[in-house]
Amino acid sequence: MKKKPLGVTIFGAILIWISLQRIPWLSFNVYHYYFPPLPEKIILIRYFISVSMGILELASGIGVLFLKDIFRKTALFISFLSILTVYWKHPFFVFLKIRREAIAKSGISMPENEVNSIAWGAVTIVSLLTIGFSIALIFYFTRSKIKNCLNKY
Repeated sequence: MKKKPLGVTIFGAILIWISLQRIPWLSFNVYHYYFPPLPEKIILIRYFISVSMGILELASGIGVLFLKDIFRKTALFISFLSILTVYWKHPFFVFLKIRREAIAKSGISMPENEVNSIAWGAVTIVSLLTIGFSIALIFYFTRSKIKNCLNKY
């Protein structure tokens, strides 16, 4: 048996870590709290998609660690979907609400335009990280050496 490529281990571990980061968000009450501008049905749909994506990320992370090609393909699917839905995945109004709460807890007074700028900066950084990771995963898992490594098992 060949040695597992280091990149497969790294991407598998990152996928597992990303899925575990969703755990605090897996409560519908948390979703309902952060997405109040949306209709109830849309919040419910977002919630079920988020839970499903978390399960898929966890499964694909574990699966690629065991060199299973179907999970490489699942990770590619998740990456393409993340790029296509990045703004839906990281909406501005959630970051704005989190920022406002942090400022209120700290007791600092800040003009609304600065609060908005900080929230937009956070959305931009998180979106760029999501897109960058997704592109890196797509690039890595579509390499013929990696496809062949995972196809053998």
